[in-house]
Amino acid sequence: MKMRKIFLAMVAIFLFAGTAFAAPNAAELKKMSTFISNFTELGFLNVTASHIARPGHYADAVFFGVWHNYVNNYHATIAQCHVENCQYGGLTIKAADAERSVKRYFGVSVKMNKSANHVGQLFHYADSKFHFEGADGDTTYYAKITKLEINSDNTNIYTARGIIFNADVPSEIYGDFTAHFKSQMWQGKKTYVLIDIRTRQR
Repeated sequence: MKMRKIFLAMVAIFLFAGTAFAAPNAAELKKMSTFISNFTELGFLNVTASHIARPGHYADAVFFGVWHNYVNNYHATIAQCHVENCQYGGLTIKAADAERSVKRYFGVSVKMNKSANHVGQLFHYADSKFHFEGADGDTTYYAKITKLEINSDNTNIYTARGIIFNADVPSEIYGDFTAHFKSQMWQGKKTYVLIDIRTRQR
């Protein structure tokens, strides 16, 4: 995620129960906060990877896959609709790109081959693409980790706690979150995959 350069000075407390592993440095902590912000910026303040994987929550998976790219990978993945009249929206994205984002950030595979309606917003599926209408203007929320723990039994798993804040007005704190995630290799680079996040509004 291309996080705006408004990141506040980070003051972190680290607890490592029974491990001898070095604490992540400031750059890695910022990268972790940016990872969590990929969910909070889209309104996923309370979600689990298992939720996204369930067929009954297909619309949530489609929304994340499409909107993550709309926000962060627009020029690489979003195209103008070339269908006459474009009755389902002026933008398109390949379903494969939406699937890839869900796999990368949630670690689950969701086959996207049908339309979805997410809270009144239609993502119409046709010819291996989703047709939709773009929208901007909603408040965007980012995450900042203030406390990080490494699982003593599996050093690949992290527990992060911190705050959710208004991206445009960082002093406006929405709430406090707890997230569990693990590291992974994605296309030759170390990234993270979400297990769950829970947020308590202040």
